[in-house]
Amino acid sequence: MHIQPGDTQIAAIPLSHSYGLGCLIMPLLMRARRWCCANPFVPHQLPADARRFGARVFPGVPFMFE
Repeated sequence: MHIQPGDTQIAAIPLSHSYGLGCLIMPLLMRARRWCCANPFVPHQLPADARRFGARVFPGVPFMFE
């Protein structure tokens, strides 16, 4: 995913989901990446959240990109 040490991720997928665990929790623990929580998932709010927190990475599942 080319996540860099200074990157911030938007945590919009549930942290209890296997993809949330693998793409958010593990990078946070292994490489001290930063992320902000978008809870609950509100699609039209994501661009504003990304700008506000300086997020560069948005791991999501297919329905989130529709």
